[in-house]
Amino acid sequence: METRPQKRGAFVLLSIAHFFNDAASSFLSPLLPLLVQKLHLSLTLAGSLASFYSLNSSFLQPVAGMIADNLQGRYFILGGPLIAIGFMSLLGLVPSYPVAVLCVLLAGIGSAMFHPQAVSTAGALVKEQRGFGISLFLLGGNLGMALGPVYIISVVSLVGLQRAWIAALPGIITVALLYLFFPKTAGGGGKGQVMRIKEAFLPHWKPLLLLSFLVILRSLIQQGMNTFLPLLLTTQGRSLFAGGLALSLFSLAGAGGGLLGGYGSDRWGRRTIIILSNLCITPFLFGFFQSQGLLSMIFLALAGMAVKATNPVVVAFAQELVPERAGTASSLVMGFSWGFAGIALTGLGKLADILGIAHALQLLMLLPLVAVLAACFLPRTARETEKVLTQR
Repeated sequence: METRPQKRGAFVLLSIAHFFNDAASSFLSPLLPLLVQKLHLSLTLAGSLASFYSLNSSFLQPVAGMIADNLQGRYFILGGPLIAIGFMSLLGLVPSYPVAVLCVLLAGIGSAMFHPQAVSTAGALVKEQRGFGISLFLLGGNLGMALGPVYIISVVSLVGLQRAWIAALPGIITVALLYLFFPKTAGGGGKGQVMRIKEAFLPHWKPLLLLSFLVILRSLIQQGMNTFLPLLLTTQGRSLFAGGLALSLFSLAGAGGGLLGGYGSDRWGRRTIIILSNLCITPFLFGFFQSQGLLSMIFLALAGMAVKATNPVVVAFAQELVPERAGTASSLVMGFSWGFAGIALTGLGKLADILGIAHALQLLMLLPLVAVLAACFLPRTARETEKVLTQR
C-alpha cells in the first residue's frame, strides 16, 4: 500500500514521462523541412509520415489498453515512452523514406502503449482530485509538445541532423527513474478489468460517438497546424527556427488552454466549454492567416488555446460516462479518434500540393462550425444521460 507522498512522487514522474513522450512526438514536424530536402519528399509524402505516426499511436491505443489490463500495466508505462523517444530521435539517421516510415511506425506503437495505461494510472494515483489530476497529467504532454520543436531544432542546430539521437537522452533517463521509483503495484493489470466492456459502453454509445466525432474535427485542426505550420512559414521565407518557435507557441498556448478549459468545465459544464471553445477557433485562425508580425502570433496563441481547451474536457466527459472503464473510454477519445484525423491528414497534404499550404490550412477554419452543431446534441452532463437510462 503506497503512502500519499509515494503516490504524489509517482504521479510527478508519470507526468514527466508524459512530457518527454509527447515532446518526442513533436520532433517530426520541425524536422520535416530537413527530411523533405534530404529525402526529396513531396508534401504528400511528408504529410504521410505524420499520418503513419498518428495511425499507430492512435488506433492501437484501445488494443494496447486491453492487453495491458491482462498483463502488468507497469511495463507498458515503462516500455512505451522508451520506444517512442528512441525511434523518433533516430529520424536524423534515416537514409530513405521507407526507413523513416519504419521509425515513425515503431515510435507510434510506443506512444500507444504508454497513453491508455498512463492516463488511467494518473487518475488512480490522485483519486481525491481526479479531474484536476488528469488535467495536470495532460499538461505534461502539452508542454512536451510545445517545447519539443524548439528542443529538437536546438539540438540539430548544435550537433547536426545526424546526431539528433542525442535528444533522446533526457527521456531515457526519466524512464530509468520510473523503473527505479515507480510503485510496482501501480499501472493496473488484471483479467477482471476487461470483462463486460459491451455492458459498460453500449448504453452510452451516442454521446461517446459524438465526443469521438468532435475529437476528430479538433484533432484534424491541431495535427494540420502542427504538421504544416513550419512548412508554411519556411515557404514564406522564415527561418527553420521561426517555424519551430511558432509551433511551440501554438502548443504552449494550447497547454494553458487545456487548464482553463478543464477548470471552466467544472464550473459551467462540459458541453458549454466545448461549444464556446469551438466558436472561438474560427475567428482566431482567421486573424492569424490575415495578419502579420506580432499580431499574427497573438492570434496563433489564441487559436492554440481554443483548439486544446476541450482536450481534458472531452476526456473527463468520457470517463464520467463510463467510469467502470475510464481507461478504455479515454483511449477512444484520446487515441482512436486522433487516428481518424491522421487519415484525413494525408488528404490535407494532397490539398496542400494542389492549392498551396496556406489555402489548405485555411479550409480548417470550417471544421469548428461543424463541431458547434454536433456539440449541441451532447447531454449537458453525464448524469443527464444516467437519468434517461434510469427512466427507461
